[in-house]
Amino acid sequence: MSISPSDLLADFVEVDSFAAVQYVRNKIGDNQWQVVVVDLGGGRYALFTLAHLIEALTAWQGSPLPNSIGGAALDQIPGFLEKYAVTAVDISSATTLPEARKQIIRNPLKLGVGVEKGAVRGIIGRGDTVRSGDYPVVSFDALPVGAVTASIPGVLSASEGDKAQPPPKR
Repeated sequence: MSISPSDLLADFVEVDSFAAVQYVRNKIGDNQWQVVVVDLGGGRYALFTLAHLIEALTAWQGSPLPNSIGGAALDQIPGFLEKYAVTAVDISSATTLPEARKQIIRNPLKLGVGVEKGAVRGIIGRGDTVRSGDYPVVSFDALPVGAVTASIPGVLSASEGDKAQPPPKR
């Protein structure tokens, strides 16, 4: 028996690894707990939330975050995407939802990504209540929605990053 798409959480956004931080922030908008999915290739994906992104940016650049941070690409944040990497679960395989949940319990956020024919169909939840201790405590005001025009040398400004970002793969 395979996993039904109706068993998956549909509250996620897909972006590329080279997406600008501000582009990702703007895609999330007011849904601060939305899961961000990044295809790392080879059946691996990074899954994280805005809180994890802000935590990584603060560890990398300090607090307060510089205005130019919005132009940095996700793959420029040292070790960030790999820290949240998971192996996808093919929902059309013989894997059942309870088996998938046993697999994802070892994942960084205890979430998994369900794919079908190479396309992300949704997020596999663990089937229980998410505990606040599972997420870092950060100020979401540290990375507001909007465009940042200043840039770090060698890094696109957020507005340039927005223009460079193609639509997510579906």
